[in-house]
Amino acid sequence: MVTSRVLKPGVKPDGRLHVTLFSGGRRLFPVHHLVLLAFVGPCPAGHEACHRDDKPANNTVGNLRWDTHAKNYLDAVRNGRARRPATRRGTEAKHALLDVDKVRLARGLRGSGLSYAKIAKRLGVSRKTAEDAIKGKTWSHVR
Repeated sequence: MVTSRVLKPGVKPDGRLHVTLFSGGRRLFPVHHLVLLAFVGPCPAGHEACHRDDKPANNTVGNLRWDTHAKNYLDAVRNGRARRPATRRGTEAKHALLDVDKVRLARGLRGSGLSYAKIAKRLGVSRKTAEDAIKGKTWSHVR
């Protein structure tokens, strides 16, 4: 005989809700997966459960969808919960060899006729690094 009861969800540290079901043993199931499975259907290959508003406790069917990881990440960026690595510019970038002052100096030196190689040597970077910064391929946000 199958009995029914209202399940009380647990909360994971990231805020996602889960319930315990007994399916061949005790197992935790994410609530958002169960909602999508019940109201939308099985997860297509290469997709994952996505919250449109990035609020893990909002598991209404209108807030959920199956989609790719890339589109889920774009949701997080749009909702301010993730940051695009490409927005890390200048000294925010992990391995920045220059800073704003050095870039301005390099551009000024190039304007006075010094070669990329001589500017690079003066700054302690490769010729390519100096050239890219001077031409604006990198450090384009510096004026």
